[in-house]
Formats: sequence, C-alpha cells, structure tokens
Amino acid sequence: MASPSLIGRCLYDFIRYFLEAQFASDDDAYGSAPEELPLSDKAIHGRAQIAEYAGEVLERQPCLFVYSLYVYKQYFRVQKWDRNGMVMSTREDYKQDPMKLIRLIYRLAKMSDEQAGYDPTVEVIGEESIEIQMMKETINASSFRALPAHIQWGVRDAMQDVLEPLEQRGAWQRPLYRVSVPALVDDTATSECSGAHPCLRDYIIGRRKTRPSPEPFGRGTRGYIAFDLEAKDFVFLKDAWRASSSNAEADVYSELQKHGVPYVPTLRCGGDLHGQCTSSNEYLKMFNEPMLHHRLVITEIGQPLDEYYDSQALCLFLYCALTAHWKAWEDAGILHRDISDNNIIIVTNIDEDNEEVLSAVLIDWDLSKYRSQLANGEVSDGNLSGTWAFLSAPRLKYPGKRWELADDLEAFAHLVDWFALKYHDHDVDREDLAAFLASRFYDCKYDEATRSFYGCREKTIDVQNGRSRFTLRFADPETKRPQNLAILIDTLMAFCKLHWDSLDHVSLSRHAVARHKEQLKETTASASGAPSKVKGKGKLAHVAPPGLLTISEKNGPSQPLASSISSPAHSPPTPLSPFRNHLEMIRVLWETYAKEGWPTTTDKKDDQFKGLGPIAQLQPDSRTPKILSSSLKGRSSFVKGKSPLPFGMSSSKRYESASGVESSRPSRSSHTRPSSLSRATVYNVKIGSKRKATDIMTSSEFIEGSSRDVSLHPTDSPEIPGSKRNRIE
Repeated sequence: MASPSLIGRCLYDFIRYFLEAQFASDDDAYGSAPEELPLSDKAIHGRAQIAEYAGEVLERQPCLFVYSLYVYKQYFRVQKWDRNGMVMSTREDYKQDPMKLIRLIYRLAKMSDEQAGYDPTVEVIGEESIEIQMMKETINASSFRALPAHIQWGVRDAMQDVLEPLEQRGAWQRPLYRVSVPALVDDTATSECSGAHPCLRDYIIGRRKTRPSPEPFGRGTRGYIAFDLEAKDFVFLKDAWRASSSNAEADVYSELQKHGVPYVPTLRCGGDLHGQCTSSNEYLKMFNEPMLHHRLVITEIGQPLDEYYDSQALCLFLYCALTAHWKAWEDAGILHRDISDNNIIIVTNIDEDNEEVLSAVLIDWDLSKYRSQLANGEVSDGNLSGTWAFLSAPRLKYPGKRWELADDLEAFAHLVDWFALKYHDHDVDREDLAAFLASRFYDCKYDEATRSFYGCREKTIDVQNGRSRFTLRFADPETKRPQNLAILIDTLMAFCKLHWDSLDHVSLSRHAVARHKEQLKETTASASGAPSKVKGKGKLAHVAPPGLLTISEKNGPSQPLASSISSPAHSPPTPLSPFRNHLEMIRVLWETYAKEGWPTTTDKKDDQFKGLGPIAQLQPDSRTPKILSSSLKGRSSFVKGKSPLPFGMSSSKRYESASGVESSRPSRSSHTRPSSLSRATVYNVKIGSKRKATDIMTSSEFIEGSSRDVSLHPTDSPEIPGSKRNRIE
C-alpha cells in the first residue's frame, strides 16, 4: 500500500510519458485549425498546464526530450518536447479509427530508454553499488571533516537519499545517478576513447543544488554537488543546453586558465555531449539553430554571494569578481556579459594556519564573447542576453546596440544597488519596496515594430541624474557620517552618468525601439519611494591593491578620473567615460574596501525582499525579464523559457499571452537529425498569439509516418513501463 504522504502526489521523477485528457471542457487547448490557436481562458490554461508538466519532467529527469499525449473528447494528438520547442501531430479522431491510437500507445510502450528520450550518458546507480560505497568511505574519512562546513552540509544534503538511515528517510527516495562528462583533451586519467566519441569521466550526482526555471524551453541549467569517481573528492557539476552559435563554456574556462585569470572557477573537465542536440527546429521556418547539450565540472563548491557577512566583505567579493572580469578582458580578450548576483560565489579555502579564508569567483561564462566576436560587428537581436535586473541603461534604451565593456561595468554598479536594497538600512518604505524594485529592476515592455524588449525607465532616469532614488541611512545617526557603502553607491552612479553623457545618442538612436526614436528628455527623479549562513565575518583573502596592478591602454588612457571617492558629488575633471576600461572602478572598489570607518559589527539586515509577494520569489536568476509593467495586465509571453512574468502571475499561466504585442522571436532555437516526427504540426513559442502562427507547418498524419524513433517492429516484446533509468535498482 502506498504511503499516505504519496497519495495524490505526482512524482515527476518517475514519469516516462504523460497524458492530459479533457473530456468535460468545451475548449480544445489546441483547436481544430493548425493556423491559429484558440485564445479562450480555458484553452490558454490547458496549454499552460501541459507545458508545465513537460517542464517538470525535463527538469527532474535526465531527459533529452519527452513525449506526451493530449486527448480532447474523441480527438488526440501526440507531442514531443525538447529544450527548443514542441512538435505536435495533427488532430486525429480515435472513434473513427481506433487503431491509430492503439498503434501509438503500442509504440510508446515499446520504446527503449534512449528512444523515449533518456540521456544515455546518465544511469541510475543502486545504493549497494561499489561507487556508492566508495563515496561513503570518502565522506567518513577525516579529510572530509576538514572541509569547510558549507561543503560538508551541501554534500550530505545532496546525497541524503543514501546517507540517511532508512528509518529517517522520507516516503520515497530520489535516485542517484552516474553521469559521464567529456574529459579535457590532455586529461590522461579518463575512460576509453574511440572514434568520434570523446573520452568521458564519471561522477555521481544526487539532488540538485540549483534548479532550472520551470519552463520546458530554454537552457535548462541544473547544478549538482558531484562525487568524482577518479579523484575521489567532491566537485560541482553543471548541466545545461546552449545555442550552437554560442561559445562552449568549458572552452571559455580553458582559455581563462591558459591566461592565468584569477578568481574564476577551476575547470576539471567538460564539453558538448556527442550527438545530443534538439530536434524541434527541423520543423520551424524561422528558427534553424540547434541547441547543444553541454556539461562541465569545476573544482570550487561555493556559497551564494547573498551569504556575505557585512558590507566590507561584499566590497571585497565584488573586487575579486571585477579583477577576474578585468584580467579576462585584458589578457584573454573575453567579455562576461552576464554580471549578476547569482554569477558571483563565495569560496572558502584553508590557509597554512588552518583558518578559513574567504574570497569570490566569477562564474557562468556561458554567455561570454571573445573580443574578436564583438569587433566583428555582433549586434543584439533585441532579446538582450544577460540578467534583466542588471542590464545597463544604454542596453535597455537601445536594445539593438552592440554589447560593450561598459555594459558589464555598469552592471556591477546596479548589483551594488541591488544588495543595498536587499540587505541594508535604506529609506524606501516597506509598503513601497515591491513597486520600487519592479520599476527599477524589472519593468519590461515589448516593441512589436523592432521585435525588441526594453524597459526599466526609472533605471535610465537614475543613470541620467547620476544618483539612485534611495538613500542608505547614516552609519552613525549622531555624527551623520554616511556609510562607506553609501559613498560607493554614489560614486558608481556618478560614473554611470559620466558614461551616459559620453555616448553618441544620435548615432545610437537607430537601435532604439520605435517609440523612443526621439531623444529622451532629461528629467529629475523624485527621491521618494516609488509606486546569513556565513556565521561570522571570517578571514578575508589578501588581495593586491590596484596600485600594484597595471592596466592596458588598449581600451583608452589610464589617467585617473578621480583620485578619491570621498566626494562623490564632485564630477571627475574629464569628459571621458570611466567605463572605457576597468581602472576607475577597480580603484574605487579597492579604496572603499581599504578605507577606515567600516562598522565593527555586521551592518547586514535580514532579507528585506522576503514576504513582498511575487517579487520575493522572482529573483534575478533567469537572465530574462521576470516582472512586467502593469500595462501588460497580468499576461506574459511564451518566449523559449525566457518569458517575462508580471506581478501576481501563477505558474499555471506563465506560458500564455493574450496579446500578440507580447509575443517575441526567441534568441535561439535548435537543429538536429530528422526525427520520428518528420511529418507533424509544429507549434513554436507563439502559443497564445492573436496573430496567425506563421511558424506552424501543417502536415498529414504523424502516426503513419515512418520513424526510427517511434516505429518498432511489431514482433518485439513490450517493455515494462518504468525503465531501469527512472527507478532505483
């Protein structure tokens, strides 16, 4: 008998296929005509619900794709979901021809694991296996107990399904997996290699440490604490999908390590998985770029930047990240292009005195570009890659402009603002904070004429004025001495204004959205509010002051714009942009960190975003717009897993759009070999658009089409539902 705690639960970790049947509804979720989708609330909700199911399965299981069956009254469709799109058959009537449905169910039941979409490089591993016993021995060793506390806790949490005593485990266990990762070319301690298949290294993973967004489409990034079966230690494993035109993150890390860039992760192995790419783009007229399955392993297991102890530690960690950014750009010619709170982690090392020393590393270089790629005229397609909350004001005002070094440097300034609002004492009232965050960091609109996202006008106004619309309270109310963090914020915003004033807005106007072709008037923003696991500060890493560093002149002259940050209101005496190179920002961060006057006790408060409603859950971690302005009236676009979410939107409707204005061309799609769905109706991301779905290809039957994916010999014996790959051995 099933455990009471499991009754009524949907265990996505063990679902091989899923079925959605609607017999009472009056609205077919996909309609009878392939050219246009129904826009009734019931139809929209039905499509959103099915997409949510697909997203859950793809998130929780090692699947490259997943099949589903949709039944509406006497009609049915079969669907194939991957990280780039969904392919769907034409609507069939099983009352008229029951054998079509019978043959489909038979073929689904007869599929092998690989034909059903399971990743052949991932295998369920039993608790009594030699590998699990090896991992347990490592955990019980004295060397493991010498690791930093957060690593020990993280390992035990990730592997709890085999580490906890049986009587303490929950009603069901998640499986542990043995995962193969492409080894580095010069790595000799690898498995056997043959032909086009790369050498592979094996790791054990358990529960996820980081989760992808629940949408079925997009990068699907997952992070795990993993056990290295060869080195017998614990590392961090990242699994994601990337556009074929993007740079492989493992290759970027190799390049950074070759040039000795500090404060970046140490790559152990990684690369694209042989033959694993999406197939839905085969049927899309507009999107023909494949998405490739990428996996890598890094040595560092860090903590989120949110775990910093006080504002001085935050300043040091930002200095470390900026140093990594500077050396990557100057020495390796690589620009990160995704500065955000989630892409800087705190790492702990043990020094010769057996003390924990804290520093930070800049991670997630998967959106990075080489200097040569930027110089070749790469221009944004309007979808603004990066984390929406931290995009620069010029990028938001001119979404088609070329990405520059200055955009990354300005993102550091907005990152400081973000943490000041989240963890420090400021003058924005609690009841106004959610609206303030929405307007300053998340306001998002879509321009149909240029097919571009834009927004965050309040951020642009702050940059134009050279000051933020909030103020940190005095460190000492009696002396009225401002906090060092407040001085840093004022200085960085002054830098943002100098950079804005240095731009040629007339030339950039051709990259603006249609409604912003005219010059934006300079306005003054109102100062009023708009409608730790690290137990101690710890020992901070010793870092070199910028005076001991040299900065190349290739991005502009290096004379200082400001010799001190003590008077942020005083404009630097040169019209040159302070963001033309890293010099000024590095100097400012170092001087702020090294100066006197930091609080003797922590000045960090509890998370002030917590409890604000939807804004509290919509952290800037998906690299995309997550909150829309109120003008969008609670609707969001279904844009390849990069959909903006308005305030108060439930997950069941996040995929749908009732307005064609909100639909958008995604930044990337996918391509692979001809699949089983060689004759099928394809629905791309314009689910819910009022416009005709121009990217829908009508076809004849899906079921009757010849296919190596679903068409099996009728004499094969059926396979028991629930294969070895999705159940515990």
